[in-house]
Amino acid sequence: MYNPDQLSTFSTYSVAAGQTKQVTFSGLADGSHSVKITSGATDLSQTFAVDCDSPIPATSKTVTCANGDGQVVVTLSNTGGEAVVFDVTNPKTNTVEHVTVNADSSTTRTFSGFADGDYTVIIKVGAADYSQSFTVDCDHPLPKVSSSVVCDSNHDGAVTITLANEGTEAVIFHVNPTTNAVENVTVAAGGSTTRTFGGFTDGSHAVTITADGQDCRPPRSLSTKATCSVSISWWTCCRRDDDRRRDGQAVGVGAVTRSSLR
Repeated sequence: MYNPDQLSTFSTYSVAAGQTKQVTFSGLADGSHSVKITSGATDLSQTFAVDCDSPIPATSKTVTCANGDGQVVVTLSNTGGEAVVFDVTNPKTNTVEHVTVNADSSTTRTFSGFADGDYTVIIKVGAADYSQSFTVDCDHPLPKVSSSVVCDSNHDGAVTITLANEGTEAVIFHVNPTTNAVENVTVAAGGSTTRTFGGFTDGSHAVTITADGQDCRPPRSLSTKATCSVSISWWTCCRRDDDRRRDGQAVGVGAVTRSSLR
């Protein structure tokens, strides 16, 4: 018996009557092969075909958001021993691309610009379906709140609340000052607006702000203490009244010092 596809190297085997012997050759590539076998003058040669290097295709996906739109990256993998052809349908244009992936290799295709919703990248290998479905959920509001506190001419505190939306869709702020009168303020994507409340005496106060059920009070809101101090240049005159008490009277001009936060 000669080695496969050879006529030079051979081995001789003796098989007793009624017995069998199995001889194995390994490491044969895909294709047609032959083994020359003789017994005396009789030719017992064998031919055979090997087809072991099959493709093993697989697909996966990754979905991300960019500038409020969705992007999907589809990975086409082949862990088998021979190349495979993926038929990939672009979900935006419906055009079909034939993508060859070699053995033990992978490649990717990226599709972008998806609004929020459900989509499918249709992928076929022959009649087998390797499609990938995905959901885009990228448009969200991003509410931000900040505040500044000052003292007005009446020596009371005033707070200006800035309501900003850094997201990609509108948000509704529910603003509740100490009067408990809730105002619903809509801020468009990328926009901002302000609300000012005054007449606060020295002490701690709170303006409650929520958006979509979340507490949005700024970290430096009126939950801090606003102190409005007054500096006055004055002179005093004293007088005696009927019950012989001395009273002081301040006369002059007062200047309001800007607020400090504690």
